[in-house]
Amino acid sequence: MLDKIHDKERKASLAIKDDRDCQCIAHRAFYGLLRSDDTCASCGFTSTTHDPCMDISLDLSACYSNRKDFASKSSKPNESLIGCLDLFTRPEKLGSDQKLYCENCHEKQDALKQMSIKKLPLVLCFHIKRFEHSPTRKISRKIDRRV
Repeated sequence: MLDKIHDKERKASLAIKDDRDCQCIAHRAFYGLLRSDDTCASCGFTSTTHDPCMDISLDLSACYSNRKDFASKSSKPNESLIGCLDLFTRPEKLGSDQKLYCENCHEKQDALKQMSIKKLPLVLCFHIKRFEHSPTRKISRKIDRRV
């Protein structure tokens, strides 16, 4: 719905070159910025990027998984919005297949990624990821816990 509102406004005003310049109701109310810090595990150099967002996707599977065929990031269930936000902003070690190019080392290195909210929108929307995918068995299951 927000995309449709934005698209209609954008077509009506040819002066909008960037979403940050858009003054449609969708962007005035829901537009925010996420910050991603990638830190090289070898030298500690941090690269920061900012990405626009209209909502934030929160992962429940990391909280609730205790089966061996599903990845688990936490051993105790977390059924609060604060807990889900904690998981969203917690530093995450990237896998060996996700090495990042370090501008300081000039080669691909292991890294830590940490997300944070750079600019809060007036209305912050959360998208709860309700499915968990197993990389080994290539199956999915619905997470039916309450938040």
